[in-house]
Amino acid sequence: MPKTKAGIALIVFQRRENKDLDGVLKDCADAGYACIETGFLFDLYSPEQIRNACKKHGLEYAAGHGGYDTFCDETKLSETIKNVKVTGGHYIICSGIAPGQGLEAYRASAKVFNRAGKMAKDAGLTFCYHNHAFEFEIIDGQKGIHLLGEETDPGLVKFNVDVSWVQIGRESPAEFIKRYSNRVGYYHFKDAKINKAADLKRGAQDLGAPFKMENITWTELGKGDIKLAEAYQVVKDKADYIIYEEDVSQIEIGQAIRDSRAYLRKLGI
Repeated sequence: MPKTKAGIALIVFQRRENKDLDGVLKDCADAGYACIETGFLFDLYSPEQIRNACKKHGLEYAAGHGGYDTFCDETKLSETIKNVKVTGGHYIICSGIAPGQGLEAYRASAKVFNRAGKMAKDAGLTFCYHNHAFEFEIIDGQKGIHLLGEETDPGLVKFNVDVSWVQIGRESPAEFIKRYSNRVGYYHFKDAKINKAADLKRGAQDLGAPFKMENITWTELGKGDIKLAEAYQVVKDKADYIIYEEDVSQIEIGQAIRDSRAYLRKLGI
């Protein structure tokens, strides 16, 4: 098993990468990260430009990450898979599910994800679904996240486990990882101070995020309430990538990424 690589999701830079990719990647490399995850930046940069920028700074391009609208459109997805592959990526990640209410939205999504997973696998990539907390809402006695687990092919659809959202969704990150041990390998380690229970209903706030900002404050790794060390003991020596993610930094971003990298080193990554 290759050694786990410590990476960073560029979301923490608040879209600075859209105008200053070289500077952002330099900051990532200087902070000690081995790889990066980006949104789908191919309207701004060619795959070759991103690949060359990563090479310049000694970084691996781990994954491209985008919304459901890309994955439900076969033409768009085919082009995106090609771009991620040319860039050097190994994973392609979807956030979000089909429009609609109740479990039917998850059932519709499962069909899309199976197809997307097959397309990705045929191209040599791994497709992952990135969880939030809204998928842990109980609907008609069932949680959407587990319905996705049941109705997707584990050989085609993996999970990009966001440990923070799992805990905010009121499950144990370590137990969730154990439950899906046959379909995990790519992780988001994200930390937060949780002031009170989150609203798990889908669409509670922007982009379907199931929380109110006064209830949750994102923070650097090791500074919040998320059971990161416990989760790491489960994934230790098994994860391909552990990616630091922070939706909104409360301190200067350069310091935030260095502090989080220092925490990952303490874990042994």
